[in-house]
Amino acid sequence: MMPFWVSDWLGSTRVAMMSPAERGAYIQLLARAWTLPEAVLPPEIDKLHRLADVPLDFDLSAVLACFDEVPGGIANRKQQVQWFDDMAFKKERSESGKRGAANRWGKGSANSSANDSAKGLPNSSGYGPSSSSSSSSSSLPSGNTENPTGSCPETSGDKPPKSAGPATKTPKKVSKSKYLNTGKVVGTFPVNANFDDDGNPLDWELRESLFAFFEKSYPELNVRAEMLKAKAWIETNHRKTPDGMPKFLNSWLTKACNNNLGRRRPLNGHSLDKILPPLE
Repeated sequence: MMPFWVSDWLGSTRVAMMSPAERGAYIQLLARAWTLPEAVLPPEIDKLHRLADVPLDFDLSAVLACFDEVPGGIANRKQQVQWFDDMAFKKERSESGKRGAANRWGKGSANSSANDSAKGLPNSSGYGPSSSSSSSSSSLPSGNTENPTGSCPETSGDKPPKSAGPATKTPKKVSKSKYLNTGKVVGTFPVNANFDDDGNPLDWELRESLFAFFEKSYPELNVRAEMLKAKAWIETNHRKTPDGMPKFLNSWLTKACNNNLGRRRPLNGHSLDKILPPLE
């Protein structure tokens, strides 16, 4: 792409003294020169008129004052220097790309050809395995015809041999809440994606340890009453998954605490704990 220096164009006295038609002819000649070898325009005046796209009687003296005579024609010196710099840059990038392709694909093609020959596959020429591999394989005993080189495919080359030790399984992560939920069953909750070995649905079990943890964490709440509310909500809304139940119940208690609900207070002179139904 031809560079265009806006500051030089606007700051040039020669350009400022040109008419609009002369500036257009000047730009046209610069663009034509950029596409020609060494950015050199032909010296013939009639050809310059055609290249500038102006009539033959058009005065190009102000425009041609910006060009100098060079071997083979005329050229703008600054544009010519930039043209050579641009060509040198393109050549360097092209050679760099060729070297990179040779380093990447040349080595890979050589290795693939050697592997194809060892396996009896067609080589890069497309005419089958090389004659050397065919002759060597024909002279081997029949018990070793599948691997003519005598080396193990997994350990050939620079790759280290694979370990023959037993495969170790990554231990499955267990939620911390599962360790908290132990002991006697306090209540059950209907959940999704929880089945026994026969495919029958199973309820999630709230056990003593987790229930005691909730009571200790929320001493101002009647936890058993809130658990009954949470169970009723699950029954009439969306069921939860077993792993998500501890988090759901804790969020339920937090919301009840923030809303000032579920407080431990007497009801008609009786303790609320005594008149609540069991969780089961």
